[in-house]
Amino acid sequence: MDKNRLLKRLETIAPFSDLAEVQREQLARKVTEAIFSSETVVALQSKTRIDHVSIIERGVLEIYYDKEGERYLSGLLKPGDLFGGISILMNQGISLRSVTAQKDATVYQIPKRDFLELCSTHKGFHRHFVDIFTRRMRDESYAAVFSASKAFLFLSGIVPFSFLPEEELEKVAAALSRVQYPKDKILFLQGQGKIESLYIIEKGAAERFFEEDNEKKLSGLLGEGDLFGGISMLLNDGTPVRTFQTQEDTTFYTLADKEFFDLCNRYEAFSDYFTDTFGKRMLDRTYASIVTRTSAAPREEALQLFNQPVSALLSREVVSCDKDRTIQEAADIMTQKHCSSILVSNGSERYLGLVTDNDLRKKVIAVGYDIQQPITTIMSETLYTISEQSLILEALMEMMQHNIKHLAVTDEKGRVIGIVTNSDLLTAQGRSPFFLLSTTKLQLEVFL
Repeated sequence: MDKNRLLKRLETIAPFSDLAEVQREQLARKVTEAIFSSETVVALQSKTRIDHVSIIERGVLEIYYDKEGERYLSGLLKPGDLFGGISILMNQGISLRSVTAQKDATVYQIPKRDFLELCSTHKGFHRHFVDIFTRRMRDESYAAVFSASKAFLFLSGIVPFSFLPEEELEKVAAALSRVQYPKDKILFLQGQGKIESLYIIEKGAAERFFEEDNEKKLSGLLGEGDLFGGISMLLNDGTPVRTFQTQEDTTFYTLADKEFFDLCNRYEAFSDYFTDTFGKRMLDRTYASIVTRTSAAPREEALQLFNQPVSALLSREVVSCDKDRTIQEAADIMTQKHCSSILVSNGSERYLGLVTDNDLRKKVIAVGYDIQQPITTIMSETLYTISEQSLILEALMEMMQHNIKHLAVTDEKGRVIGIVTNSDLLTAQGRSPFFLLSTTKLQLEVFL
């Protein structure tokens, strides 16, 4: 790398031209050079971590926002132009837009650490990038891109959004709204009104609690990344189970109920997060008692559903495979049958265990396990069963108590005749695909 050429470049472009000569010389010792051939993707929006501020020395780079294959906010970076500084300062070091070499290009790269040191020690240097960012944010299109990028980064680290594919998460981020409330603002009162959005705390803190006789019960403090409203929307017809009040000035991302329900319908792992959480809470007598008093569910409707036998929901086809089948072969059968579980047999009517789609995700895909291994290596050897004459409510409680989502159903002779899942129970309630557990409090205490 030609150091003299680099120094001349630094002398001619802001904000480096405002530095003292000795400072530019010190910086030049830490700069490296990178060469990108034509069509090289230098950075991907919302994905690439930016570790350098780049100065274009030769060639041309295109910077743009990619939305469903179309390029927006496109611009050309030519010799003397910079990129990376705003992403480092304003977007946690993640590229705001994609960058691709249009021609063979040479860039000087200033390490992130040295760039941030200059920003902290030279107010004018830092102000240069802040002013550019401020001007760009006046453009509604750029502001929308920036907001979506920040939301994407934020959601990608929060369960259950982290379960979603990247392309889906990008759509969710673009659909979010951002709202702010002052300290001590009551957003929802227990048992009153209707929650129509999922609330995600971006910054600040809020408390959820149930108040009875001027005493707070089941109080919990929520902070950055915590959620409120999902369980009430899915399982209590939108009626708030607890009061929700800010403890300090708080900023929320909100996701409208329409988009929220759509995600729940299309991604089982996403909806399971809320139903599993609710199931565990309902095993707490105090919580169950509170839900009883705040539920929007008609009593007659609840009793009609949960007093039915499990056989009313049962699909009579038993999907199974031999214990010597490979994981891949078993997964293929599940795909062909459109089912979420498969029984593992020993060649007779006796079943050794069960494998679910969750087993495939956690024990195979997540760890790169060999799919040619026998299916028995990942099966759950404990096969939980319930009689076909048992009540739907009993099946629900069995799932809650054992933290499972699949039950083998047996006939009067103890033979397995099918599988019932938590999804079967969820969809059984006709009012909503996910309106389910809010009605269990009508009989829950009998089982606690």
